[in-house]
Amino acid sequence: MNGDQSWYKHELRTVSVQKKFIEKTIDRLLEKIAEIKQRGGVVDDHTKQSLRAASNDATFLKRKMVELRNLIEEKS
Repeated sequence: MNGDQSWYKHELRTVSVQKKFIEKTIDRLLEKIAEIKQRGGVVDDHTKQSLRAASNDATFLKRKMVELRNLIEEKS
């Protein structure tokens, strides 16, 4: 049981770190959106890549949170 609690705490830290990373990514993307508006709607390749990466990160975090929720429900 103690090993399960340790794993659970580790997973919570991992999710927390990923959440902070995604929040920073979102902030950078909001800055990019402001730049795009200033350029009259022109989107460069780097911005497109940033949008794809943020989407992938958010999908990963969502999947991890579902896994963690399922684990908590199993342990309850």
